[in-house]
Amino acid sequence: MPKTERKATPDLAIELDENLATYCPGDTIIGGVARKVHTVSTRAWVTIKLHGRAKSKLSEGTVNGPRHSRGRVHFFKLNGTCQTLLDGPVHIPPGGDPQVWPFALTIPTRPFPGAVKHGNTQDRSYLPLTDEAIAASSLPSSFAFENKSPSLVFYAFVEYYLEAAFREEKDSSPTTATLPIILRADSMPYPLTTFNLISRIHPGYITTQRLIPGMESAELSFHQKTQKFFSSSKVPHFSFNVHIDSPTVFQMQNPIPIPFKIRIVPNREQTSDIIADVPQTIMLTSLTMELKATTLIMCEGHMGPRTASGTKEYNFAPVGTILGLNNPINIPFGSDSETTVLGVGALVGLSLDYRCARSRGKQLRQFGNLYPSFVTYNIRHSHKLSWEVILEVAGEETKIFGLQPVSILGASEDKNAY
Repeated sequence: MPKTERKATPDLAIELDENLATYCPGDTIIGGVARKVHTVSTRAWVTIKLHGRAKSKLSEGTVNGPRHSRGRVHFFKLNGTCQTLLDGPVHIPPGGDPQVWPFALTIPTRPFPGAVKHGNTQDRSYLPLTDEAIAASSLPSSFAFENKSPSLVFYAFVEYYLEAAFREEKDSSPTTATLPIILRADSMPYPLTTFNLISRIHPGYITTQRLIPGMESAELSFHQKTQKFFSSSKVPHFSFNVHIDSPTVFQMQNPIPIPFKIRIVPNREQTSDIIADVPQTIMLTSLTMELKATTLIMCEGHMGPRTASGTKEYNFAPVGTILGLNNPINIPFGSDSETTVLGVGALVGLSLDYRCARSRGKQLRQFGNLYPSFVTYNIRHSHKLSWEVILEVAGEETKIFGLQPVSILGASEDKNAY
């Protein structure tokens, strides 16, 4: 089930006037259809059309051999995205310049209900298939995903491409050319300013003799290590609560740093009396963040709809760093009213691109294509944010984990923001 590739020959080729990397719904594609070979015909036709579709394929191993299921949704009616550029005679002399037929084709902003519903039923769709719902939905971005295992292989992609055709009156079939385009789905008009932060409180607990003043760097004796190992009540313990504010919405190429905030509040009631009033130093030594992208597909099977899912991870920065920073950060804290919030995301200037995470504009780790969250009729693409915070107190580490659903938005339409 291959994606459409560029096809261009002297017989026919599609050339674009603007060298744009991507297009958006509503944009106008300007270019021309070119033919260079010697041609003399009293009547010929040249057409250009825009295709948009979402395809899925699932191959499962069975005792009787592989079983294949497919899903296919077209977004456009071809008579709605097709232009006739020539209907008449054509003369292209040998060795001369190519004949070019210009075109300006506007990308629709919505799917066509008739095209989407053709050959599809509601039990094989993640979205409603009523005319009203389809007309109100948006076009998904270009997308591709592949998942392989010994017993199951599936593919999913959303693609948009131009197809040109040249046919003379005497021809039984036309000469064709194709050119894929990259479509970025509609996003917000302006950069996101609120990231829908979610707040959670995680308990922290450190037990060691090094919490006692004067023993911060002491080498523990065998007896002290044994007491610590068996959690003896004679070993001081320091209790605190870690307040984490993390985002549930990301926007790629947003100039505002992605917020991730840490606040530490001591829990005096569960802290040993011997160190209750002793100021402790808490260091942030590591913060890792990873997006888990899950792709779910639906296909038409022999006995009803078939589904499959696969996951890809996008790690922001090397493990053991603070989103790319190698030096630990001291987290100031005091009573609940005195506690200072550490805005790690703002401190490192964390941002997200289609191919990497960035810190202060510099690439942290390249991870290939990151796609916005979306759902179309036979493909659902969703994300979760996984993060890990490592804190160090008196030479002892404590780890805090989090996992939460998030939405990934494409870049805003405001190009001046970047």
